[in-house]
Amino acid sequence: MDEEVKKYHKTSVGGQALIEGIMMRGPKGSAMAVRLPNGEIETTYKNVKPWRDKCKFFGVPLIRGIVGFVESLVTGYGSYRRRAGYV
Repeated sequence: MDEEVKKYHKTSVGGQALIEGIMMRGPKGSAMAVRLPNGEIETTYKNVKPWRDKCKFFGVPLIRGIVGFVESLVTGYGSYRRRAGYV
């Protein structure tokens, strides 16, 4: 009996909804797509280095979770602010 070998690619991409758009974040960068008032969709990409890679202390398990949470808040709020500039 031959078994099919399935290869899975694990991704670590997350996102959040914006007003008339979406922001997606992965390990190498962040992308934002928004619908402009004229109906066009504008996309922007930004290379992002995770905070835990910038300082060794941020990689400690408990600290890593707190830093990840704060980083998500800062990134999300920044995306909302950039989105507000398109209106």
